[in-house]
Amino acid sequence: MSGRKPGPTCSASHGKHWIDRGTSTRWRSHAPGPLGLLLPLIMGAAPVSAEADAGAQIEEDKSAAQGMIDYDIGIIADSPFGKTAEGKDIVKLLRALNSNGKIVYAATVEDGRGDWDGEIIRVSENYRGKMFPTVIELVHEGTHALWRKKHPFRKGSKPNREQNIADELHAQENQLLMYKYLKEKKGCPDDSELELRLQRQANGELRKTIEERFVAP
Repeated sequence: MSGRKPGPTCSASHGKHWIDRGTSTRWRSHAPGPLGLLLPLIMGAAPVSAEADAGAQIEEDKSAAQGMIDYDIGIIADSPFGKTAEGKDIVKLLRALNSNGKIVYAATVEDGRGDWDGEIIRVSENYRGKMFPTVIELVHEGTHALWRKKHPFRKGSKPNREQNIADELHAQENQLLMYKYLKEKKGCPDDSELELRLQRQANGELRKTIEERFVAP
């Protein structure tokens, strides 16, 4: 198995920072050098095992995802929402989480758009490499993370129904602010689920639909 794939690396997969500064190219090639098993043979070392090679690829993929997410957080920071006091707090929190590897593309609860478990933000694997839905979900889950930071609960206890409703409502409101901005200024295509939420919001029914999710015990 080769140590890396020959040829260029797509900037769409790794974010703008993978493009060499001072150039207009949309591709960045790997540094020149021997491929696969050739380098260890030249250096007199033992060939890299398939297991080690796979591990290196996993780490490279994680680093690439981190770079993409960092770029997406920058989109939030540059938006009108990102320039508000709360937006700045969310951007700061997202950057801290991402730098610690705590924002990932992965399977989510009930195959949802994203989730926050108090430690890690998971964005749906379906959104990997897709800027618009990733940015929108980072705002949603980042709002949850900031809300919980501002409203901690005692160890062993859980938030009550009203707290859950307030938390989710605010997360959806911020999510819709970002969605409308991306649609109007960045060419984001329509998202059927978010369009429905916008309609409910306009009709004053957004909170009601959230209340239905959190049935009273």
